[in-house]
Amino acid sequence: VLIKSPLYRFKVGLHEGETDPLAATARSGLFLTAIKIRIGRTSVANLIRNFTVRRNLLIVAAVLMGLVAGVGARYRTYTANAMREQQVRDFVAAFNARDIDKMLDSVDDKIQWLNIDGAKITIETDGKASLRASMTSYFQSCPSCHSTLEWVQSAGSRVTAMERASWTGKNGPLSQASLSVYEFGDKGIVRVYYFPAERDKAASK
Repeated sequence: VLIKSPLYRFKVGLHEGETDPLAATARSGLFLTAIKIRIGRTSVANLIRNFTVRRNLLIVAAVLMGLVAGVGARYRTYTANAMREQQVRDFVAAFNARDIDKMLDSVDDKIQWLNIDGAKITIETDGKASLRASMTSYFQSCPSCHSTLEWVQSAGSRVTAMERASWTGKNGPLSQASLSVYEFGDKGIVRVYYFPAERDKAASK
């Protein structure tokens, strides 16, 4: 009688015509199992999705960090090059102002001034004291001498420049251009290389 009661059948989940509560229980178990499997599949899918998202985020972060590091390195290189180029300009400006002390502030204690002529390299000055004596003598012998940087370009620890020297000779103004290379050490300019000068054609006539 109890099995036929609609309320009982509803509670235990009996279908129409079923009399065994175990069938309903088994069916409920299968239903719950199916739900668990579905939930389990959903959980696995979520885990996979979360893992993929996190992996992609890590990849993006790594790429961004690489880009930032690359930009930082280029910026540091650019800054170092700009500072060296400015030191060369300041050195030449001090030369034109006949300010030997300021020139020496830009150089290393072991500064060398070298002239290059083909395969021959001549050391004109060696050390700050030698450079001071040479500049003092040079300014006295050529009070009208002036130097202009036509262009300046960095190459690692060296700065290359095209320098044009101008002065007043017996027959009027003269000028010549020479390639120069400024090599930098930890304490400033450590070597200056001067290549053979080329006199202007108009001035040489």
